[in-house]
Amino acid sequence: MKIRQTIIASVLAILAIPLLAQIDLALDRYAGTYVDPWYGTLIVTGKANELNVNFATTPGMTGRLKHWQYDTFVTEFDDESIEPAYLTFAIGAAGEVTGITAKAVSPIADFSFDYHHLNFVPADKKE
Repeated sequence: MKIRQTIIASVLAILAIPLLAQIDLALDRYAGTYVDPWYGTLIVTGKANELNVNFATTPGMTGRLKHWQYDTFVTEFDDESIEPAYLTFAIGAAGEVTGITAKAVSPIADFSFDYHHLNFVPADKKE
């Protein structure tokens, strides 16, 4: 059993290493207000070297976005009890953000952090 746990831990450690992939847009181009029909509003604010995130429907669910790879960022929430998530931005042909999907970083995250159900679109494109 210990060998199995060691192998699993090793694989998870390897998977946690990001590729050395460039970001597609300037950080401030990811900023905006996004909505998901089930969850509500997600606000991304940014400037030259930092992005911040606010899951506005959930008080206190705020933090920073750290670049992971390509157009995927990892949340670093101010409240460390909130499960980190990958936020992946979809980029359209004209270089605009067309949506955001989410996924828990940990494969054993508590089921209550059902990030995988979220599908945010820019608020100004909401139908």
